[in-house]
Amino acid sequence: MFGIVQRYICAFLFCAIFLAACDTGSEAEKHGQQETKNEPAPYTPGTLQTETGQPSTLPEIEQPDYDRPLSEFEEIRSGNQLMMHHLALSGIPPDYSAIAEHYSAEYARTRDSFRRRDLLQAIQPRIKADLERAQENPYVLWRQQGSDVIGHYDFNAAGFPVRVGLFKPRRYSYYPDNRRYRLSIVNGPDYKFVPVSDEVLAQEIEGQLGKQKFTVEAYLFLRSTDIRQETVQGELMRVRLLDDDDQVLADYGPTSELDNQK
Repeated sequence: MFGIVQRYICAFLFCAIFLAACDTGSEAEKHGQQETKNEPAPYTPGTLQTETGQPSTLPEIEQPDYDRPLSEFEEIRSGNQLMMHHLALSGIPPDYSAIAEHYSAEYARTRDSFRRRDLLQAIQPRIKADLERAQENPYVLWRQQGSDVIGHYDFNAAGFPVRVGLFKPRRYSYYPDNRRYRLSIVNGPDYKFVPVSDEVLAQEIEGQLGKQKFTVEAYLFLRSTDIRQETVQGELMRVRLLDDDDQVLADYGPTSELDNQK
């Protein structure tokens, strides 16, 4: 008799636990909850992933200021500058020891722990200052000089084709001091022709092709960075063509279009 009562009690408890579990599940469905696994979130450029694999919020970048004076665009001369802009745009906390490897040949060379500590203490303030400057100013100037930076005049386009690789899709530029970090232009193909409607000026430029060096200046707003590729992505704001004496021969870009509408 006692055994039968025991079996009834066990069956009752089992049913109660089962019904409670079903009720909890239905309540979760009412609120739209779903079971999630602790898996890394899918990567998207410009998204920083934390140690838990969840994307973190990156600093919001303002829209480019087309009235910004060109003199305030900092010229990119070093891969270390690209490294700082990459860190500024990604929100990745700086690894001062790894950065110092690029800033100091002695730091990168020595294995003496005490010497490395002393060097890092001396280098760290400069790294912090460079990072703050990159965070405050996403406006940069990139330039390339050569006798072949533009091609022959195109009458249909009324301009000279830009023969700089960085203006082409999926191309990038880097610097020998730090090849790890790179620069790309997201809208380069939109401005692949230097417009020169004045045929007198165009003929003068054409006559100097192959004889003198020209300079293509690209004024960029650094909008984002590709964390995996460590490539800073710039948006063209203005393009200028200069002759061998640094005289401006052409000046165009989105700002020129806005100026024409005023």
